[in-house]
Amino acid sequence: MNEKSYKKIDALGIGITSLCNLNCPHCYSRKLIQKSISLQELESIIKNFPNIKKVNFGTGESVLNKDFTKIVDFLSEKNIEIALTTNGFSLETLSENYLKKFKDIDVSLDFPNSALHNEWRGKHDAFDMAIRAIEKCKEIGLTVSIAMCLMNNNYKHLPEFRLLLDKYDIPLRINLYKPVDTDKYLMNYSEFWESIKLLSENFELVSNSEPLLTLVAPEKLKGSPCGNSARLHPDGKITPCVYLSGEFSDFEKFKKMKLQIPEKCSNCSVANYCRGGCLGRRLLTFGSPEPDQYCPIINKKEIPEIKFIRAKSKDFIHSSYLCTCFKHEHFALLKSQEIR
Repeated sequence: MNEKSYKKIDALGIGITSLCNLNCPHCYSRKLIQKSISLQELESIIKNFPNIKKVNFGTGESVLNKDFTKIVDFLSEKNIEIALTTNGFSLETLSENYLKKFKDIDVSLDFPNSALHNEWRGKHDAFDMAIRAIEKCKEIGLTVSIAMCLMNNNYKHLPEFRLLLDKYDIPLRINLYKPVDTDKYLMNYSEFWESIKLLSENFELVSNSEPLLTLVAPEKLKGSPCGNSARLHPDGKITPCVYLSGEFSDFEKFKKMKLQIPEKCSNCSVANYCRGGCLGRRLLTFGSPEPDQYCPIINKKEIPEIKFIRAKSKDFIHSSYLCTCFKHEHFALLKSQEIR
């Protein structure tokens, strides 16, 4: 990636450590070499991104990096907006003063009840830890969301998440599972569209950066949002997509592929917007930029009749750098649909 490309990037996802207190089966970073980025290393890297305005901490559990609070101070002093994705452990460890430095907090929950979530994450109190983190954020007035990785084993539980969202008045962020190490948890075509139907029936759409949903969602995207931002991994490597490595890590190559419309999509009415779907998912699935496997047109099926209710817009740091969707529960008709 050349200096010119670095100057265009204003959002950076940072994995300052690959260390984690859990070992979840679906985690895209579970096979990474255990490593952390020091404050000194980060200072040197950030110099190459002169226009950075937003940073999100993810990958491992950030607080396990011994320099985490120093890194938070460093970015805050530069007036860079920071967000954190956590399983809850970091929030139990950090003081209130440090937590207030974050614009957004995402707490990861894969299932909406303790029995299923604890079994999946292999820790007897994983669910309670996540709930305590949410409650702590609410107590001190932080913007907090539940982050859910949508897989073939949990999408049918989407309606149950409404109870948590209603209780805490918070949004739900959806990331579709990507087959980084295995396709075991990847939804098939029918499951994908069943999950999108469930989302449309149970939630309002706050923000969408999943290109394929251009077919049914109110806003139209210009292809995958990844590549406009960057991802810094714990080993110091920088990629255009958090899920990609190796031959697909080259920014210029990735951007060229992003702009290309697959030949099979050339006659599609939304091709200029969707551009074949999520590029990261396509590369991980096919090894090349073939059209998205969830596209009904490519699969010669009818476009599903799905209509989203659009909530009032809200800026989330993740919307500009991940294929992700923010949803929120429907309110009663007589209530405001404002998202807190």
